[in-house]
Amino acid sequence: MKKVVFLVLMSLITIVSFGQFDIRASGGINVLSLTNEHSGATDLSTGSHSQEVHGRLGSDIGGSISFGNRLFIQPGVYWSSFNLNVVTENPSTLVKYENSPKINMIAIPLHVGIRFFDPAKQGLINVRLFVGFTGSHVLSVKDDGFTYSDASRKDQTVTHKKEDYKNMITSFDFGMGVDLGPTFIDAGYKIGISPLFNEPGNHTKASLFYINIGLKLSFFDGKSTSSSSSF
Repeated sequence: MKKVVFLVLMSLITIVSFGQFDIRASGGINVLSLTNEHSGATDLSTGSHSQEVHGRLGSDIGGSISFGNRLFIQPGVYWSSFNLNVVTENPSTLVKYENSPKINMIAIPLHVGIRFFDPAKQGLINVRLFVGFTGSHVLSVKDDGFTYSDASRKDQTVTHKKEDYKNMITSFDFGMGVDLGPTFIDAGYKIGISPLFNEPGNHTKASLFYINIGLKLSFFDGKSTSSSSSF
């Protein structure tokens, strides 16, 4: 095991030592989906309420640093907001209640990838493929909630709280990026690995598709290089 870790570290050091590095800042949108659309039931004194949770459009903003020429490693930090739509229904009265909690997270992705062209020789246009993992920590949950009107829970307000979600949510990532001069666009998909909710027995996992657009500054041998002069 120690030999494997040593070889991985030496490989990363080699990539970093002999390549360029880019500072990247970007923002974009994400579309959340739940791998197991949660359908649960809350027992009441006079029956039960069924509940469905679906993902909605969210946003990302942050930055990363990529080290290497054609082969690269890219750690980053992003502020991510995920939005859910929660529908709770009383099956006896068919009365529905909806609320839309907003989940704010700090996401830390670590990707490795390959560029189609050597950026030291072709700096204007490039295409990248990348894979990796992301760990996301829930910072806050904003939810106006809803108030029951049926007799069993009349005037009781229900909201989602930070404690309802896992402290750390992990995902496997893969995607593709295109560099065009000092700008770039990334599109990728994150497959949820760990459950989203703290609720016992609820194994719902969050996956999402995202598109980010940003600006980059490239350095070769410690010097900043404009894309137009790096052929």
